Amino acid sequence: MTSVIGFDKPMLMYYKKTTLNNQDMVQHCEFKKNSAGKFLKGSMKSFILFSVLILNVIFASGQSIFTNPITAVDPSLSNPYVAGQTVDANISVSGISRGLGIVGASASNRYSATSWNTAAIDLTAYFEFTLTPAAGCDIDFVSFVYTGQASGTGPTSFAFRSSLDTYATNIGAPTVAGTTISLAAAGYQNVSSTITFRFYGWGASALGGTFSINDFTFNGITACGAPLNTITTGVITGSPFGVTCSTPATGSIAFTSSGTFIAGNNYVAQLSNASGSFASPTIIGSLTSAANSGSISISIPSATATGAGYLIRIISTTPAIISNSSAAFSINLTGAPCVLEPPHLTSVIINSCNGLCSEGNNEIVFGTSGGYSFTANTANFDFLYGSSYPGLNYTDVLVSNATSINELNTAAGCGTLFVDAVGGIVPANANWMLVSTTICAEALTWTGLCGLGPIYVVFQNDASWNLIGGNFVNSPAIGDMRYYQTSITTTLGSTFTIDYTTDDSYPNSDGVFAAFDSNGGAATSYGDNNCILTPTVLPTGLINYNGNYIDSKSQLTWQTASEQNNSHFTLSHSTDGYQFNVIGTVMGAGNSTEIRDYRFIHNYPHPGMNYYKLKSTDYDGKEYSKGIVAIEAEFNFSFYNSVTSTIELSYESDIEIFSMDGKLIQSSLNTSSVPFTKSGMFFIYDKKTGISERLFIP
Repeated sequence: MTSVIGFDKPMLMYYKKTTLNNQDMVQHCEFKKNSAGKFLKGSMKSFILFSVLILNVIFASGQSIFTNPITAVDPSLSNPYVAGQTVDANISVSGISRGLGIVGASASNRYSATSWNTAAIDLTAYFEFTLTPAAGCDIDFVSFVYTGQASGTGPTSFAFRSSLDTYATNIGAPTVAGTTISLAAAGYQNVSSTITFRFYGWGASALGGTFSINDFTFNGITACGAPLNTITTGVITGSPFGVTCSTPATGSIAFTSSGTFIAGNNYVAQLSNASGSFASPTIIGSLTSAANSGSISISIPSATATGAGYLIRIISTTPAIISNSSAAFSINLTGAPCVLEPPHLTSVIINSCNGLCSEGNNEIVFGTSGGYSFTANTANFDFLYGSSYPGLNYTDVLVSNATSINELNTAAGCGTLFVDAVGGIVPANANWMLVSTTICAEALTWTGLCGLGPIYVVFQNDASWNLIGGNFVNSPAIGDMRYYQTSITTTLGSTFTIDYTTDDSYPNSDGVFAAFDSNGGAATSYGDNNCILTPTVLPTGLINYNGNYIDSKSQLTWQTASEQNNSHFTLSHSTDGYQFNVIGTVMGAGNSTEIRDYRFIHNYPHPGMNYYKLKSTDYDGKEYSKGIVAIEAEFNFSFYNSVTSTIELSYESDIEIFSMDGKLIQSSLNTSSVPFTKSGMFFIYDKKTGISERLFIP
């Protein structure tokens, strides 16, 4: 390695790129001192790295920043376990903890657990470690080192993952006895925000099979102070920008940067609101580059409000650096007011999945912010319910709840899916849900919502919310109606008050939900995901996309306000909301600034609930999800023969007959004809297919 070192202030050091342990080291380090003669963040880190390179000592294993030998009687009684850990002064840590899918097991001098016996990886079965750098500090990770052990019936397969990619990618090759896992990849350098690592296990031959981590160490370097890397915004071309309700505006922003950026780095341009706030920024362009200068092509979205205080900033990914803000510029919207989707309900879980809790703990209200942002507080967010309008206000008391947010994210197992919204801004085009602050995450399966976040959670602790008996009618009488209302004031000052209704046409079973569209009014459909949440509880997207059951067929319709390079639309069908199969394509308009209507007919829907996913594909192959709608296909598999006083079935099956209050009246196996002499409204449930329908007997 060739070096040229200058000892004048500021101290500068240059050396050629070298490779150590198959990792490319930075090409340029800069040592700077402040007025007190102390090294700043970038300088000290560079000095440490340089010294290690020269001496070829300790770098391969790094220095410990978080370690615990775990020497105690039964540490697994604690979750997390923190006793005896040694932590670098520049970070805070969680200790070692475990996910909801495993259970602590009694053992001394090791953190032990059972329930690793799934056949494949279970995203809730893991040991967890969270590290948070202090403000102004960051971490350069080197490795994770541990020793472990398992019983004879314990897990045989393992994975180590991180929150950087929502636990999607394996890191290294963990073993049962322990090993050293390298964390020298670029993504684990210059980490300046909270990062969580999870150690998964599976394949145990018995529920009681144990696996333990006996001790562990995270090796790396921490440093604090002014960062070495900087980004400076430059000239914006194209301003002032003119947009319409359907047409964006294009331009570019130049930038320069200092320091070393890793190959594959993305420079991302973000747009503020009209007042210059980046509380809810809009991404308007990006550039993949490690260079120290460049120009990013930007697109100002259609329908962006008129204003003269807009700013642009640039954020890099590797390392994560935020630039200064650009000079203020103007955006002019013509053709306003634009019709944006209002904030509204998308669904309500009417019948709770209780788990270990009471009925009201797990009733959930889902919604979308539409084309607007709003502040989640009692002054701007109201939800009401009752047997008549306007009903009781369930949002007089809103509270933050970090504990429940962590439990929800742990239950989902896909990173930071849920965000505590109370007191903050829910941005435009975002999903939100209203729940009790005492929600029991274990009562539902949340993994079906992964990839649809962030979902902004509004926690309420209102006395009107009935935790014990529940809020919503589970089995209404015939002709019984219930009324819902949202009243949401946006950050622009406009208030949207929308009324919704449910009727008597849904069954009494856990997990039943009613779905609504942006216009309010009667529920568009009812469904029952059996306590497994699917995308249908969330909004269908920003375009007008609807489905109806007409003449024994599913009719899907959608509208586009504008299209750019749109080759075609693809429709996919599912009966469970998870596994989708393509059923057809519809050609797009290519480029258009006019409202266009589309329709697709599915001739053979499955009896019961059908899910339809819409996506668009550009000429260059890029795909965009446009949402999911659910259509319930009515299928009368039973009818009453008044001459013979029997319920006749369309095919032989096992059925159960329930009264409207949920009581089992009669059951029959392997039959197509059931003698029945009662009169009234009944639910006929097919145990083989899971289909149920109402049958009126005079």
